Amino acid sequence: MDRTELFKLVDNYCKELTKQHRAKYPSLKDYYDYSIGKKYIRVIQYMSGKYASAFCFIDFEGNLYKSASWNAPAKGIRGHISKPIMDLGGFYK
Repeated sequence: MDRTELFKLVDNYCKELTKQHRAKYPSLKDYYDYSIGKKYIRVIQYMSGKYASAFCFIDFEGNLYKSASWNAPAKGIRGHISKPIMDLGGFYK
């Protein structure tokens, strides 16, 4: 998978997470976006326009990882961006 395709999938993933979050919590204006690092793409949940937390990490092969902290993913692949976990709590089961 080339990076252009990967970034498109990540962008769509963030949009879908935002859509689900707003459907579940309509009074909140939270949204999801991403930032690109050296090793991973960090998916970020923004609360009221501020950084809130790292939702997950995606490596450049498209593997999804649960967040261990703001800076690092937890060990163990949780899925792939081509078939991402769409349940907001799916990483924590």
